[in-house]
Amino acid sequence: MDPGPVKGLLGLLFLVLFVWISLAATAKRLHDLNLSDAWLVAVIGGPILLVLVLFVMAAIAGGIVVISDRLADVAFGGYAVLTLVLVCGWFVIAFGFPLMIGFWPGTVGPNRFGPDPLG
Repeated sequence: MDPGPVKGLLGLLFLVLFVWISLAATAKRLHDLNLSDAWLVAVIGGPILLVLVLFVMAAIAGGIVVISDRLADVAFGGYAVLTLVLVCGWFVIAFGFPLMIGFWPGTVGPNRFGPDPLG
């Protein structure tokens, strides 16, 4: 029997378990900071949305999708600035969020998510 599919399924199981535990721990840490776990959705959804926007902009700039002749003429120049703003914004979030999670002190005393875990 080929061990390849078994290794693949076992690896997938460990990956899902690791992601689940990481998301749960991050959500608990956000609650400790008195922040909603919607921040987690924004941080995870942000890069996905950014990639989709960049693909659409590349398709328009490359002439694959032409909405109008005028848009095709100015697409790359106008979208280059938007791309730069989106990428720079994502870098701020990508480096700032882990710093916030790792180094900001939690809320002293109880907050809207429950009592202070440190007592």
